[in-house]
Amino acid sequence: KAFFIGYFTPTKATELATIDWQTWFYGPGMPQRPAFDTTISAASERLADRWHAVGATAAAFDAKDVDSWTSSQYVVFLERVLNLSVKEQRFLDPATLEALGQLYNLTSTKNSEVRMRYQTLSVRSEAAFILPYVEVFLKEQGRMKFVRPLYRDLYKSKIGAVAARRIFAESKDTYHPIARKMIAKDLEL
Repeated sequence: KAFFIGYFTPTKATELATIDWQTWFYGPGMPQRPAFDTTISAASERLADRWHAVGATAAAFDAKDVDSWTSSQYVVFLERVLNLSVKEQRFLDPATLEALGQLYNLTSTKNSEVRMRYQTLSVRSEAAFILPYVEVFLKEQGRMKFVRPLYRDLYKSKIGAVAARRIFAESKDTYHPIARKMIAKDLEL
């Protein structure tokens, strides 16, 4: 407590006076949930909801939708579309996914967080157009955080089971030994 107060006193003295230390340290339960500002993530979620709506077509969207977005907003957007698709067992059709990728430059981005999520969504949607992009990504990116989930989804898909094994055979020597072992197990090699 003393360190916390000492650290924040110069800038946050008023806020520190409102903390009920007795309850925080000795009271039962969890602290109250803070009210976070969700303005930025809400925009990503609304756009995801629009894309996932039944009958949504790329014509209803504009590249300006994401003009000033950060990579985190793209991640929230893509995760929301993926989560809605899994929850409702209704994935975007390949043509819509391809249009989404072209409209928002998701096939040309170099951001691994965004690439992996877009490619995961596309693979789970059985969108064959994504295979060349996935292959390039799996050969460029060696972090298990990105490649292992993508290999798993690719291997489970109808469009990529054979490709997953081929890409792995060509790329395995570039991966860390632990990643190589885990991915080989996932691909039943």
